[in-house]
Amino acid sequence: MFVGMTGFGTAQVEDKWGVVRIDIRSWNGRGLDVSIRGPFLLTEWESLLRRELKRVGISRGTVRVDVFVQLRNVEYEVSVNEGLLSSLLRECSKFSQLSEQISVYEAVNIPGVVQYYPKDTSQITSSLLKAFHQAVKTLVDMRRKEGQEMFRVVHGLVREISDLSEKIRKRVRLLDKTGFFDKREDLSTLRKDVYEEVKRLKMNIKNFRSKMRSSGAKGRALDFIAQEILREANTFLAKIVDTELSNYALSVKLCADRIREVVQNVE
Repeated sequence: MFVGMTGFGTAQVEDKWGVVRIDIRSWNGRGLDVSIRGPFLLTEWESLLRRELKRVGISRGTVRVDVFVQLRNVEYEVSVNEGLLSSLLRECSKFSQLSEQISVYEAVNIPGVVQYYPKDTSQITSSLLKAFHQAVKTLVDMRRKEGQEMFRVVHGLVREISDLSEKIRKRVRLLDKTGFFDKREDLSTLRKDVYEEVKRLKMNIKNFRSKMRSSGAKGRALDFIAQEILREANTFLAKIVDTELSNYALSVKLCADRIREVVQNVE
């Protein structure tokens, strides 16, 4: 089955230490592009969430994770960059118009002067993971539902191409029996026979169906095979001037174009 790349999930977990909320959304992308953001986000949490995304099997799409943490009743480690603060005070003293001393409130709001973080993050990390897994489950469910609908659409288009392929094969055999391929005097009618294209079209349809039912990410591979089907359809249109065959080939081309539009949204 298919898995889409569009989805959204959110979850919130509350504990005695505070509240954590995870918002996760994804949309189409050529590869896997993950961004994790939040006003209070420790480096260890970002690394952990990236590993968890891989573990749940998300392998393609643009994924954005927003982390919101509100702490209460938590002890902090506070670090003051004394060298930076001293340098700032020394430089500011050179200006006579700055007669007042910098207050503590002003000092702690100077970027880089004060850093603080919880002493014990184990409970926060546990709640963070719980919220993440709840949110990502909703996201994955949405992506799978989208994939089911895309599979249904593509399955119908492939069946249509298969029917057209059989009509093309029968038409080519009929043209061959009537001596169509021996008319060398009209180069616009025929350059050479198209039996090889008939075989390749059938092979590509078989490969596409096989890949559709394979496991793992398959969007790029399906896009490539659909492009090959499109190439065979263009070859039929270029090689033979026959109204019925051209109509079949044009229909194949339209179906292949539509398939490419859909599978480019498949993981």
